[in-house]
Amino acid sequence: MLVTGSFTAAGSSGAFILPPNESALAQLTVAGSETFDGIVVLEVSRSGGIAWEQAYDSAGSAVTADGTSVALEDAGPVFTLVNVTAKRELYRWTCTDPGEADGIAYTITEVAGDVVGVILRDNTGRPLISVRDDGGLYVHQAAVLAGGVTLPSEGVPVTALPEEALRTADVTISAADIIGTSAGQFGHSAGYPLVAAQGADKAVEFVSAILVNDRAVAAYTGGGNITVNLSGGGAAQSGVVSAANSLGAAADSKHVFYPLTTAAVALVANAGLNLVAASAFTNPGTAAGVLRVRVTYRVHTLGLA
Repeated sequence: MLVTGSFTAAGSSGAFILPPNESALAQLTVAGSETFDGIVVLEVSRSGGIAWEQAYDSAGSAVTADGTSVALEDAGPVFTLVNVTAKRELYRWTCTDPGEADGIAYTITEVAGDVVGVILRDNTGRPLISVRDDGGLYVHQAAVLAGGVTLPSEGVPVTALPEEALRTADVTISAADIIGTSAGQFGHSAGYPLVAAQGADKAVEFVSAILVNDRAVAAYTGGGNITVNLSGGGAAQSGVVSAANSLGAAADSKHVFYPLTTAAVALVANAGLNLVAASAFTNPGTAAGVLRVRVTYRVHTLGLA
């Protein structure tokens, strides 16, 4: 979407449409390096132009270009507009105080990361957190949630997770890495990395893992029991699945690993999680399958450093 146009100080601009679940950057510019000292307001209509109301940007602020306090010259402010409704929204610029201006232009530019859903709204219905089609979570307004959790300002991707949150990592082990015995490959004594170490004084708690043997052409041979272990040759954190029931099976297989339950499992600081086989698997010549692993875990600060 790219809309451009212009209007004089005496009237309104032509209207433009923002489709459902899309975002746009709206900017006013003053042509010819002149000064604009009036007031321009962006209005929105959800009734096809029958009724108009003040438009707000993605931070919940009124979209107003005010040149009466600070004269606007050349490029004006940029506003992020987000349509979180299920229907098209109609916008227009309106000169509420024409001031002195000549040839005011506007530009509407599509932005990456259109909204595909709103997770959280405030009590007025405006979005606080949305999901975007670029895969990110975005905060639209600064807010404080119960428990003192503070959300940052508009446009900030949400990447940090509280330590108590469950985290999931998806890993695919290729045919070459299944039989490879170098460090970082499944055939190595320390196994294949699933979750990286989280740093000093932080321990990874293993919760569960799904192992999918996506068999192709033939089964692998050799091998041994498979477990989820601490990285760097650390202790097993899960129960086992045998070679015959996993990579040595005659058909696709899938298993779920849970933590060992015979006794408490020691947490180890600065250690990740690896998938380990008791002995390396080999390829009889035609095996081409892969292993897909989805591991669920938590991260804990131990407070011992």
